[in-house]
Amino acid sequence: MEAKATVKEVEDIYKKSGLPIQKMFNTSGRVYKELNLKEKLKDMTEKEKLELLASDGMLLKRPILVNRTFALIDLKEDEYRENCYKNKKNLTGEKYGNEKEKI
Repeated sequence: MEAKATVKEVEDIYKKSGLPIQKMFNTSGRVYKELNLKEKLKDMTEKEKLELLASDGMLLKRPILVNRTFALIDLKEDEYRENCYKNKKNLTGEKYGNEKEKI
């Protein structure tokens, strides 16, 4: 994402990822540590967590890949391949050619 994410965009990523919302936080980042979020997140609602993630891009774990049907957070190449091939379409909606082709 180039621009600051909205709460709606962060919520969309969260829902598509299927992960617990805590997995979206960059726990090794400076902002996370400065705000003492390890303790504070326990008492926050989901809405508050989404708003917090949208308030500062440094809190979001990256890289993030978002498609119409799924989102991958802290993206690993094997997860990308598995999800893209499982869906048989790439991010532009075109069918893949040779599966051995470098992505």
